[in-house]
Amino acid sequence: MEETLWDSANKLRGTNHKNATYRLNVKVQYGKVVLIDFGNGGSVHNG
Repeated sequence: MEETLWDSANKLRGTNHKNATYRLNVKVQYGKVVLIDFGNGGSVHNG
């Protein structure tokens, strides 16, 4: 099973015009994103 874990730093500018930086852990299998872990107990996954 080909699996890669990525650590991503992201910047977001909200409607209040304040910037925020947050980190996500992204799991990729066979070239497709299968999990995005927000690190606060929240995640999005495929399958």
